[in-house]
Amino acid sequence: MIRLMKVVAIMAIAVFDALAVSQESPAPVPKPQPSAATLPFSLKIEPLAEMVRAGSEVAVKMTFTNLTKEPLLVEIWGPGLFWQFDVRDKGGNKPLTERGRDLFGVPSTPNPGGKKKIVEFPVGSSSAQLVEPGKTLITVQTVPPELFDLTQPGKYTIQASRPCGLNCTVKSNTVIVTITP
Repeated sequence: MIRLMKVVAIMAIAVFDALAVSQESPAPVPKPQPSAATLPFSLKIEPLAEMVRAGSEVAVKMTFTNLTKEPLLVEIWGPGLFWQFDVRDKGGNKPLTERGRDLFGVPSTPNPGGKKKIVEFPVGSSSAQLVEPGKTLITVQTVPPELFDLTQPGKYTIQASRPCGLNCTVKSNTVIVTITP
């Protein structure tokens, strides 16, 4: 019993010391974004159609190229990809739907009645594919209509992005799609 108490006391001192050290340590400095030459993959997009009728699906062909010497697992579709697009109108504004504003943290118009809305993040299954070094994966992705309101005629820019590690994001080129009446 005494031996057990000594072990517990030693563990408590170790935990206390670890907490004291962690409180004295400065906050970690974020690592700088890797340069284009050191990114693990490239991402290029092109619209399936440069002119799309208002209310129709806007889709882009995405080309991932593995620039490393190791295989990469690339998520092709799934709920975690709701954030992958940056869509802007001719004024540089994001044409977000109400759900898009909630998910991206953009203030909405005041809620009549003062009820707080609960917005759930997309859930469900996803799919991924292994891309070997130097190889390319081409997929077609749809700009989520539940997040972006592309029902108004005009020119919109679209850019895609994917995470490539902590504090690292790969961004695609920017394309223009014209929404027609």
